[in-house]
Parts: sequence; structure tokens; C-alpha cells
Amino acid sequence: MNHDILDPDSRIEEDEMLWHYTDINGLLGIFSDIADGNGELSFHASSLYSMNDYKEVEFGISLLESALEEYLALGEAYGDFSDSSIYESRVRPLFQKISESGFLDIFSISFSRAGDQLSQWRGYADAGYAIGFDYAKLAKKISLGQGGAGRRSNFSDITYFGANHVQNMSCVNSLNSFGDIVSKIRDGSSVDDVLDLMHWTIMKDLPFWKSAGFSEEREVRFALWSNSGIKYKPSPLGPRAYIEHKIPLDTVKTVMVGPGRELDVRFATTNRFVEEKTGGLVSASTSGVTFRN
Repeated sequence: MNHDILDPDSRIEEDEMLWHYTDINGLLGIFSDIADGNGELSFHASSLYSMNDYKEVEFGISLLESALEEYLALGEAYGDFSDSSIYESRVRPLFQKISESGFLDIFSISFSRAGDQLSQWRGYADAGYAIGFDYAKLAKKISLGQGGAGRRSNFSDITYFGANHVQNMSCVNSLNSFGDIVSKIRDGSSVDDVLDLMHWTIMKDLPFWKSAGFSEEREVRFALWSNSGIKYKPSPLGPRAYIEHKIPLDTVKTVMVGPGRELDVRFATTNRFVEEKTGGLVSASTSGVTFRN
């Protein structure tokens, strides 16, 4: 069995839930625009540059560079374009440009298939909360009413890659299209047109690739591409860029109170807050993890 690529869970099981882990400030902000069950959840879709895996962007670029170099090396055998001079002068600088700044306009909201997981509580919501969503409803409604000219979105599982990823890159949709993209140069298309097409091919898939070291998170990501409506908030890494994104309230099933001290008190106050905000449509629940921080 090949362990180098961990295939994302492609199916939504009946009654399956997704979880968004957050702290108290995040919880209050998410429910800020809801009163008596009217309104939508307010999420901050954060720039990919502010993700916990700070090497995420470079990791995805390295996958593509290695894969495309292998493709070009085999190009002559397959009769495809394999002009290394254009690769060195145009394609490699494109990768470098994307790696340095191309992800500033990509924003994401993270969810997990793993409910009530200790590592998630520790990493993302210490003594915090996990908002539980009806996965099927969320998949249908998460992009509705997102607004903004020129804004694209995608909602998909993360694909996790191990150390020996190069020989397995044919499993990735974007690489499968690279042969056709590069071959357009041979067929008469301009290099600039082909690079524009390659640029979007890279940008639409890279937000969904991560190292296998993060695989236990079982992440499902909502990605937004936009250069408008961007706001900023303070963070240890400087101003953190984000976009406000609304999600319908009827996708939520529960708010789980995470493990920690005074769990009974935290549950009581959270349940009152959530039921008041949602008009009784949503109630709180408690973690089953027996852990005190």
C-alpha cells in the first residue's frame, strides 16, 4: 500500500459533521451578527500566509517544481514540449513569484472531519470551542452570497503528501493538466498565455496540499481568491489579512465546549449564549475528552 499520498475523503457520509475549532474571541465574533436566530455566521477567512503551517506555500511550490522538472526531463520521450530554456527563464521565475507573494490574495477557513480531537483542542482551541456543521448542508451553502467582484472559491478536502511525493505527482489533477498546458507552446500559443493558464492551475490547487505531518487533522478547507474587501487585524506576524465571509446559520448543529477547567460553568454560559443568539435553534454540547489544562 502506498503511503506517500494520503487521498482526501471524497464522500460525505450520511449525517457527517465538520468542525471549526476556535477560542472564545472567535466564537463571539462568529455569532456577532445573529440575533434570535436571524442572520448569518461571520467568519474571518485568513490569508494563507498566516496559517499554522508556515511552510505550507513553499511546500506546495516544491511539489510542483519537482514534478514539472520530471515531466520536462521525460518530455522528449513523450513527444511533448521540453524546452528547458523557457522553463528556466519563465516558468521557474513564475514559481518564485508565487512563492514570495502570490498567496497574499488567497484566504481560507479551515474545518475538520475530526470531532473532539485532543490535538485539535491543544493546537487551535485551548479551553475553547468547536462549531459543529452539517457537512452536506455546508457544502451546498458555504459559497452562497459571498459577493465581491472577481472572487472565486473552492471547498475541498486537503490532500496530504509524504516524503516521496515526486513519483506520485501524477495523482494530482493540476499536474495531469500540465502536459496539455506546456504543450500549447509547441502548438503555437504564446508563452505569456500559457504562463497565465499555468498560474491559475497552480493557484487553484495549492491551497489544498499539505505535508503528511498534518494528516491527523483531516482538514477540509474553504478557499477564497480575492483582492478586494481585505481587512487587517493584529497578529504576532504583523497585520493579518482577512476577508469577512458569511455562512448560513441553518448549517450549524451544535457548539461543543472544549476540555478544560470549570467545564460545567463554561457549558452553562455557552449554552445560554448560543440558544439566545440562535433563538433556540442551536444548543451547546460538551467534549468527551478528559483533559485539564
